[in-house]
Amino acid sequence: MLVISLTILCLCLVDIVKLLHSLLQGPIALIIKKFINADFPGPLGYLTGYLAIIIGAGLTIIVQSSSIFTSTLTPLVGIGVIELDWMYPVTLGSNIGTTTPRISQP
Repeated sequence: MLVISLTILCLCLVDIVKLLHSLLQGPIALIIKKFINADFPGPLGYLTGYLAIIIGAGLTIIVQSSSIFTSTLTPLVGIGVIELDWMYPVTLGSNIGTTTPRISQP
């Protein structure tokens, strides 16, 4: 059962990467790559990682699950939309975002 479930999981991840790769081609991919992987200019370049941590924490608070957020990022790194060195601070922020208290809905 474990082998079957791991095989299905791997096949689904491969299919997600293929789907994202086909959707994110052409000029839209260039815009996304330029926007997401951009650094602050000049002497403020070191703040880029801190901003990525804040973005990761904020998006995790919105989604309310770091697992879903990082599972979404993994295929984007696989197809090259997000650089690997940018994913680390976002994942760190995602882990920080899971420690925030949740607001319960009535």
